[in-house]
Amino acid sequence: MPHTFVNGRIFTADDTSDDLAQALVVGDDGKVEFVGDASTASSRYPAAPSTDLGGRCVIPGVIDAHSHLGMLGGSLLKPDLIHAQTLADIERILVDFRRRNPDAKRLLGRAWRFDSLVDEAGKIQPPSRHFLDRILPGVPVYLDSMDLHSVWCSTAAFEEMGIDGSIQDPKGGRFERDAAGSLTGLVLENAVVDHVWSFLAAQLTQQERHDALEAAFSSYLATGVTGAIDMAMSPPDLEALEESYHASGDELPIRVAAHWLISPEGTEADRLARVHEAIRHRDRLASCAPYLRVVGIKVITDGVIDACTAYIKDAYADGSRADPIWTFEELGPVPVEADKAGLQIACHAIGDAAVSVALDALEHTFAVNGPRHDRRHRLEHMELISPEDVHRLARLQITASLQPVHADPVIAPNWHAQLNYDERTKRAFVWDEFRNAGCRIALGTDAPTAPHYSLPNMYVATTRRSALEPDMPWPPPIKQLAKYGHTVFSLRDALIGATRGAAHSCHSDAEVGVLAPGRSADFAVLSIDPFKDGVDCLAKAQDAVVETWVAGKKVFSRA
Repeated sequence: MPHTFVNGRIFTADDTSDDLAQALVVGDDGKVEFVGDASTASSRYPAAPSTDLGGRCVIPGVIDAHSHLGMLGGSLLKPDLIHAQTLADIERILVDFRRRNPDAKRLLGRAWRFDSLVDEAGKIQPPSRHFLDRILPGVPVYLDSMDLHSVWCSTAAFEEMGIDGSIQDPKGGRFERDAAGSLTGLVLENAVVDHVWSFLAAQLTQQERHDALEAAFSSYLATGVTGAIDMAMSPPDLEALEESYHASGDELPIRVAAHWLISPEGTEADRLARVHEAIRHRDRLASCAPYLRVVGIKVITDGVIDACTAYIKDAYADGSRADPIWTFEELGPVPVEADKAGLQIACHAIGDAAVSVALDALEHTFAVNGPRHDRRHRLEHMELISPEDVHRLARLQITASLQPVHADPVIAPNWHAQLNYDERTKRAFVWDEFRNAGCRIALGTDAPTAPHYSLPNMYVATTRRSALEPDMPWPPPIKQLAKYGHTVFSLRDALIGATRGAAHSCHSDAEVGVLAPGRSADFAVLSIDPFKDGVDCLAKAQDAVVETWVAGKKVFSRA
């Protein structure tokens, strides 16, 4: 028998009306049968069991449009360094964690920031293995940077990985060295993927992988997230997801759409072979939809501005320039092959030069393969982009996949400093230009690069104020951060980007993302009402989700 939810304030994310509905009816099949006014629901379903929402706000289940599921689960078990302001803070956090976990084989930490490595004299220092060796002698230490593009290692970590000064930099990656040529402890970009992450992945047991996934699923459901698009799927992570899928009766707690990570290493034939590997996984897992799908490939065309590894058109503040991880010549055949097979293409492109390379490659793909109506390719991040490329993105109907929390004022100072607070910083995170150009927009968190809470992420999207430090004064103390004058998303636009827009970006908009008849009843019940109380109530909304429902079943309830 259908179940009615009444006396609510229901945001449907439907284009037909901006009004909040009062009632929602869910059928036995887990799909929405009706959404609208209370009197109609009552007259159509007079005998249906009913739940009184008590005036609470309801939104469609959030779909994290850019996630790293396996890493998210593992990160929840690591000491968090994102709030550390100095090296002394980092030392205190790590030493305390080690004291509470003295028998662990190694110490894994997360989310340190380059501008938090401040010594007693107030000077920012580069990451050094000698600092870690001093505070945790003999312990293999691996600390992920906030953006996940760098790892800070101790000497013992290098030793257990079998890395010494003779190691060669891989394509698109680097082992940082001092003036004497010795390893400093900082590992960048593809050197992280090829050496650090591959080593650490090999140390995980099957149970540890399972536990990490369960932690990610639980954390997502507790924050109203009912779907995630994984943006760097690897063989071990996919194997763990498949095991979880079958162990749970051929379903997962949330819906997962995965993009297979394509490395630039090797020859063109090697790279195309990786595309065909993604195609095989897509076809093999077709029966696991909608809970587990391989929908596309992911290529990382550059690094990040915070570490001066993003591919930008003009030099960084220190005069340096970063090379692209993929050149146009290397990248070109990959999207052509993927697109020909009907895979989606996602390109990580943060710097303005990298965005141009990615768009050139996609435009070339369309010219080679010809027109097709169902393409939903996407560019990730685009933190610095030229006006002409914004319009090219819209013309090519490529989804702008954006992560508002990356612009959090806690993180922003180092970003702006690397560009010397020059004219380019006025083009930081130009969300209004994407919207005004008519781009398709999907919002995600890039978990675990920053807290994955969906509602605080929307707070940054709607205010540009900090979700990491909600009590931070505004405007921020660094005057340059107030210079960029771009507007922000409205509450409606942010919610749509995180629900309907994210669903559209992975070809699941016929099933989820909107609360409308025929769609799956995936939704979250909130203890706050940003429509009535204002968007500021999103700032500290980590615990604002009261219930989460997937396919008409309550899968989370806050006691």
